[in-house]
Amino acid sequence: MVAYVDYGAEKVFQKFEVREVPWYGATRAVVVIQLVLICLSMTERPDFVGLTVIALAIYSVEFPETITHKTFRLLVLALASTFLYDIVWLAMLHGPETDAVDHLVAGTKQHYVAVFFLYFSFLFRVLVILVFWKDSIDFNRIMRVEAQLSQL
Repeated sequence: MVAYVDYGAEKVFQKFEVREVPWYGATRAVVVIQLVLICLSMTERPDFVGLTVIALAIYSVEFPETITHKTFRLLVLALASTFLYDIVWLAMLHGPETDAVDHLVAGTKQHYVAVFFLYFSFLFRVLVILVFWKDSIDFNRIMRVEAQLSQL
């Protein structure tokens, strides 16, 4: 699985003429994008679990010297649990107990935009989980060394 993630990331970054995948920079980018997506989807539903996990992710990426490898692995598990939480929420959103009246009331532009960002955040979270999982496998090289190099 690690080889597939590395291969896919290398292919994407080769299109931008980057030889080595900047995992630390990619991690920082996906965390910020996920934060924005969660905030935009929160106009329709509360997602304080996802927001809290992303806040912890931002802290662990910005201050990697304060966390351990095991803590970072638990963060990957927390990200995966927010993915499962969204699966349950989306199932309830489109479940049989929702009736047409709820959809008519919720048929505003704000509702559709928020639901779009909810789905996009849901799909993007797969990428976030993969990037954090890759980081947790090679934690010392990616999070410790690259973070120190970026501080210079």
